[in-house]
Formats: sequence, structure tokens, C-alpha cells
Amino acid sequence: MVYILILLAGFSRVITHPANFTAINAIGIFGGKYLNKKSAIFSIIFIMLFTDILIGFYNLKIMLAVYISLIVSTLLGQYLKKHFNFKNLVFAIFTSSTIFFALTNLAVFFFSGMYILNVSGLIRCFTLALPFYRNMLLGDIVYTTVVFGLYEIYKILKTKNKKLRTELKSIN
Repeated sequence: MVYILILLAGFSRVITHPANFTAINAIGIFGGKYLNKKSAIFSIIFIMLFTDILIGFYNLKIMLAVYISLIVSTLLGQYLKKHFNFKNLVFAIFTSSTIFFALTNLAVFFFSGMYILNVSGLIRCFTLALPFYRNMLLGDIVYTTVVFGLYEIYKILKTKNKKLRTELKSIN
């Protein structure tokens, strides 16, 4: 079920959506929480590569910053394995969004050729990126809530179904 939710959420990158309002960081956090480290990192890279094939590739150095920031989100999810509570989940969401914003915009600043490489250019780069950060953060909040929520509902239903089967067997 974890992999199914990851694959379904991954398609948020290829459907029409506001810029950066996707489930990609949610996938990283969720996969990190419920998969081992290697599987979580593989899952996020697989989803990104697959959807980048569909969407189109771009500047390799900027892509690398995106992928690294998403690996960080899986590591935040790994932290949640032993420290899961509401406060830490919120911390993981805000931290992953902020790291994504910082790393990717530093990469855009240095490698896109869109900005003069000085303090003024850096400020301009980060200022123009604020709407993308807002969308990323909102998307991360929404999708993390949805993915974690659906998984918790699945676990509850699975447990109830198992109890029901046990009760039916005892009746027979």
C-alpha cells in the first residue's frame, strides 16, 4: 500500500497544478517514514526520473539540487520512524519545503544564467521565488496530510477486517 500511495501521489507532478503544488515532498517524508532508507531514496528518485521523462529534463545542476533536496525529505521521514508525533511531522513538512526552496533557488541563482551573481541578484532570485515556496509549502501540507491520512485509514480498515475475519472463523 505504501508503494501504491507513493506512485499515485507521484502523478501530481504531471497533472495540471499550480507551480510547485505537488506531492513530491510528501512522498519523500511518507516514504522515509514507512520504508527503509534505501527504498525511500530509490522511490523518490524513481518518481522524479519517471515524471521528468514525461515533463522534460532541464539544467542538470538544478535538477541535482532538486533531487538532493528531495532525498533530504526522505531522511526527515526516516527521523519520523522513531519520533513520530504531530509536532515532528509539521517540523518535517516545513523543513523539507524550506530546504527545497533554499537549495533549488541557490542552484537557479548560480547555474541558470538568469541572475547577476551578486547580493542583489541573490535577493532578486529568492524574492521572485517566494510564490513557488508558498505553493510548495501549501502542497506539502495538503499532500502530506492526505497521504498519511489515507494510510492511517487503510491501516484501521485492515485491522478491523482482520478482526472481523477472526470473529467469523470463531463462529464457524
